[in-house]
Amino acid sequence: MTTRLNASPRRRRRTYPVPYTRYREDGSVIGVYDSLYLLSLLGSACKIQSRSSFGP
Repeated sequence: MTTRLNASPRRRRRTYPVPYTRYREDGSVIGVYDSLYLLSLLGSACKIQSRSSFGP
């Protein structure tokens, strides 16, 4: 589950923490990591502006 960390209504940006899992070819888990995504409303579309990962 993701939770919005902050919001800037004037700039129409949102920051969300997003967990992700890396898998081996056999389906076993390598690890679970956290990433931050910055989304912005550009025109009428929501777009990813940047991403910061904390995994290898």
